Amino acid sequence: MPFKFPRLKIVLIVIGFLWVWAMIWMVGVTVFSKKKVESGKRKVERTEQEAVVPQKPAVKPREQEKSGKEKEASKAVVPVKVFKVERTDFVDSLPTVGTVKGLSEIDLRFEINGVVEKFLTQPGDSVGKGEPIAELNQKDLRLKLAHARSKLKSVESRAKALGKKLEIHQKLFDVGAIIKDKLEEVELDAESAKLEAEASEVEVEFAEEELTKTSLTAPKDGVMGPREVEVGEFVTPNEKVASLLVIDSVFIEVGIIEKDIEKIRIGQQVMINVDSYPGIDFPGTVDSLYPVVEGRSRTLTTRIKVENPRALLLPGMFSRAKVTIFSKPNTLVFPSLALNKGASGYTVYVIKDEIRKGELKTGAKAKVEIRSVQVGYITTDLCQVNLGVREGEYVVIETQGELTDGAPVEIFDVQEYAK
Repeated sequence: MPFKFPRLKIVLIVIGFLWVWAMIWMVGVTVFSKKKVESGKRKVERTEQEAVVPQKPAVKPREQEKSGKEKEASKAVVPVKVFKVERTDFVDSLPTVGTVKGLSEIDLRFEINGVVEKFLTQPGDSVGKGEPIAELNQKDLRLKLAHARSKLKSVESRAKALGKKLEIHQKLFDVGAIIKDKLEEVELDAESAKLEAEASEVEVEFAEEELTKTSLTAPKDGVMGPREVEVGEFVTPNEKVASLLVIDSVFIEVGIIEKDIEKIRIGQQVMINVDSYPGIDFPGTVDSLYPVVEGRSRTLTTRIKVENPRALLLPGMFSRAKVTIFSKPNTLVFPSLALNKGASGYTVYVIKDEIRKGELKTGAKAKVEIRSVQVGYITTDLCQVNLGVREGEYVVIETQGELTDGAPVEIFDVQEYAK
């Protein structure tokens, strides 16, 4: 028994020592592993940062200056097309087509019945006032006139004989050779013959007048229209034989489409051209506007009056008309392509004056400046401006890149206004 107790005690002491040592070892291993992991994380993070943001070497002042110049030199030069701003007479016209119409159309009719014997004119012929156009058969009226004249001669001879007889009876009555009743009888016969002669004269005049009515003449200067009857037809005063178109002035009837109606006003100047006279302009004015828009065509019929003293414009001719809807003399003009529409109005890019010297040539390099302009009138092709640019300056009308104020450009084409 005395030997067993110390041995047990020693064993317990050894076991306790080993347990303490094992605990210390485990704590040390844990702390070491944790430090090693944290150190690895820091190394990975540092490696990632170095990969994302590489360290830049220090740049000396001269190198910085050199880098800035290279950056400026590498700025893109934009190719542009420019237009030279000039003063000219600006006119905007509305083109349209139409047909020539006579100023008025007069229906031609004979004043008496008869058979049409011949026409002395053809449709489209120009005629003057009083010129014969057609004639009726005159045979019956000539016979009637001859009979009236013959009758007049007979009555005049009888009246003359009775006049002499009256003179003789008057002398006989004066000397008392005949009674008064006999003288009065002769006086009545002579008076009756005189009245009959006067009536015959009227018949002759009437027959002559009827004969003149067999000829149809032009009441005014004009152009013959289409015929309504043919030779050999019997006509009455109620039947239209032909028409006379008065063309000392003519109308051009054109159709204005609905979207352009607001541009047309009475009194506007118009230039007319016809295929028959190429190169000749016939000036006219808008005379009247019809009060309705045509159904299917959706056009407003407009009449343009044109003076036609030489009768060159004939009814039925196809015509081309240009209605002047805006005009301004001696004003600044350039293509509307140059305009940039913004919230505050229109702007243009202009070649800077300090860069440009003399006339611009293709291949020249310059800079642009942005400038506001006051537009007076604009079309799809051109615009007229009042302020913002000067005569002789160049505006950009086409670019092959994005422009900014002060951007460098290279001119690849220069255009001017074609007068």
